Amino acid sequence: MKMPGLEDHLHDLADRVSAPATDAALQAVGRRTGVLRRRRQVRYAAGAGVLMVVVVAGGMALRGHRADIEAGPMASGRDGSDGAVPALTVDLDGWELVRAEERPADQVHVEDAAFEGALQVFRRRGDLVGPSVYLTHTPAADAAVGADVAEQSQTVDIAGTPAYIYSPGTDSYELSWNAVGDSVVSLRSWGLSEEEVLAFARGLQPKDGDGQIVYPPASEDQFGFVATDVPDGLVEVDLPPVIRTPSNARVVELAQDAATVQLQTWRGNERDFETDLGDLLRSTDQVEQLSVMDHTGVVFTLAEDETTVVTWRPDDTTVASLVATGVDPATLDDLLASVRELSEEEWQAASRSGG
Repeated sequence: MKMPGLEDHLHDLADRVSAPATDAALQAVGRRTGVLRRRRQVRYAAGAGVLMVVVVAGGMALRGHRADIEAGPMASGRDGSDGAVPALTVDLDGWELVRAEERPADQVHVEDAAFEGALQVFRRRGDLVGPSVYLTHTPAADAAVGADVAEQSQTVDIAGTPAYIYSPGTDSYELSWNAVGDSVVSLRSWGLSEEEVLAFARGLQPKDGDGQIVYPPASEDQFGFVATDVPDGLVEVDLPPVIRTPSNARVVELAQDAATVQLQTWRGNERDFETDLGDLLRSTDQVEQLSVMDHTGVVFTLAEDETTVVTWRPDDTTVASLVATGVDPATLDDLLASVRELSEEEWQAASRSGG
């Protein structure tokens, strides 16, 4: 589930913890491509957006463990069909419950399917943080891109159309252009050369037969592209449709002295996870792959803001994040190893005592 409005969620969390989110942190997690800025503003429950929350002791480097993506059932057997999500905690001595809070489903609003457009991801199999391309193709009323990045961009030609490319970091590129009709394309890449990125973009063939996408989109409009020049080793990820069904979100926060750990869960599938992962990769170069609860996850840091966030998919219908504040790196490893699901009885008890 795509979760805009993350700055608001950061401020909400900063009010609850001792380490405030800095302006640089808010800017880092709030950056969006021109395409996303033009999309309708959609707000979700405050708890659902803390995937990119900014709070933690600096310079942390976790020991990553490579693994293929796994998303089996949680211990409770919950299948997510009722919109419910599991609650998580850590089993480690010395940590006390601060709060256990549920954000109701009626606080969650979902994106209109007609405005979703297409998300395509290309990467090496099983490597979430290696060379990759994130490609979005979305409708746009004005179909004009580049004005907000023109000063820092170079103009290149993509299929006879001016496109804007710039490099926000080492071996990372952002490229945007107007597609045929009322739509725009945004490409973000990591670990690839500029030549590979331009060759990839120039080899894209629109899936829409006549290319005449209109705004608002018509039912017959088809977003996305067939990639004919994919960098060696990269394959397209098969993504399911985004989950648009509102669901609750559960938050568990624990503390030990000045340190805090917050675990959040919300309903989402692989596409929802990929959407947020793309924003994480855009926010920092300090990212590693690791295993949490026997599932592949990602840890990223924003060194300037002393921030570390871990996110993973504990099952097919759930996305989870762990945010630790003021935690020693060795202790953080122990915390991740001790993450488990709360039974429904434990959750109810925690909600009464820590809510």
